[in-house]
Amino acid sequence: MGKNHMQSDSDSTMCAKNSDILLAENSLMDTEISISDEGSHAGEKEQYLNASLSKLQMFPSTSTFCTSEKSTYVLMNNDMWSALLSNTKCDECDMCSLDVECNSAYGFSTKIELKCKSCRKIFNSVFSSPRDDDSNCFDANKKLVEAFLKIGKGHAALELFSMAIGIHAMDKKTFSKCLHKLYEEKCSFKEDILEISRKVVRKHHEDLLGTANAVIDITVSYDGTWQKRDIRHCMG
Repeated sequence: MGKNHMQSDSDSTMCAKNSDILLAENSLMDTEISISDEGSHAGEKEQYLNASLSKLQMFPSTSTFCTSEKSTYVLMNNDMWSALLSNTKCDECDMCSLDVECNSAYGFSTKIELKCKSCRKIFNSVFSSPRDDDSNCFDANKKLVEAFLKIGKGHAALELFSMAIGIHAMDKKTFSKCLHKLYEEKCSFKEDILEISRKVVRKHHEDLLGTANAVIDITVSYDGTWQKRDIRHCMG
């Protein structure tokens, strides 16, 4: 009974983080939509969109919004390595027997070794994905966790995906680690976007009033007791 209760708490926390991550990603889209609507109403849609884009350029690009960035990942069958290296000779035994072996999988990142099947010499080894500088998480793991969150799925769906295409599945501990890292990144990004939104709206009101000394700040209050009923997905 205690174990089931702990598992329920863990799943609730994970769902809450999923909601917060998606909320952070949607903040940017909501900001751009509101700015676009105000600009259209005033006949200055292009001006406000350009202002929004210029402000967003101050922030580093993320995998969430870099749609034009060249893809650096491919799906590849391991048997294709043999065909690729079939005419390459080993400098030790002078045989065309070079091959790539995949070992030590960490989620969706695998350690690959270039070695000779005849003399067993190992020429080099590298992981199939780079690591994140801050958290030491593999980039491929973070990207796939984020991708499944975007379609509303979690670890169970990721396991089914791995089984379907025959690759090593990510364990729940690695999934939670990537989820926590994404949560931290999105929270920071959300705060940056909210600050940009405040500045844009304030500038818009100052332009309408013709002065920067007018009182345009307002106080917003709300009842947050519903958070105690595990309805955090309504945040906002």
